[in-house]
Amino acid sequence: MNETTNVLHLRQPDTIDDPLTDILRAGARKLLAQAIEIEAEAYLASMRELKLPDGRVRILVQGFSRAKVEYFVKSALESGATLVTGGKRPEHLQKGFYYEPTLFDNVDPKSEIAQNEIFGPVGVVMGFDTDEEAIRIANESDFGLAGGIITADPAEGYRMALRLRTGTVWLNGGFGSDMSSHAPFGGYKRSGIGKEYGPRWIDEYLNEKVISFPIGKL
Repeated sequence: MNETTNVLHLRQPDTIDDPLTDILRAGARKLLAQAIEIEAEAYLASMRELKLPDGRVRILVQGFSRAKVEYFVKSALESGATLVTGGKRPEHLQKGFYYEPTLFDNVDPKSEIAQNEIFGPVGVVMGFDTDEEAIRIANESDFGLAGGIITADPAEGYRMALRLRTGTVWLNGGFGSDMSSHAPFGGYKRSGIGKEYGPRWIDEYLNEKVISFPIGKL
């Protein structure tokens, strides 16, 4: 959970029996349809069962990094977000810059924790009622590296993916680790300029030249 990544969880209430299949494997910003939010509470609460050290949760690199995480956690609490789990240093680990996996619900999309890259084990959940609202919230960010959509209607999911202002969109579980070297990789807005990989990547290593002359006088 170290990128400001939007994950939209969409569902028609009578089409998916298991809400756990609506949860993507990554993404710091999770937008969850109100229709399934209650059903997914059991999954969200399951994060409490994670015990450090755990290979799925990496140690922070330095004290400054942990202090930054603590700042955003404090900011989230002050903004009225609901702490689901975590939110503190693990008491049983005195060595190393560990921080408990932390999850917030009922997060204001405009709040500091929802609008910044935390680079720590912190995720936020934001609810929405309509697809239009989900797209608006997802695009109201200064960052745009990647996003994801999970839906029972792949065709509608594809149409929504076209509207997300991110360099990559994972649709129904398509994930970055499966990315082809033929597909360009890079973000929008403050998530970077230009792309790596893809058919035009080599252009970054080429020099272009313009020769201008008056017609008929060469």
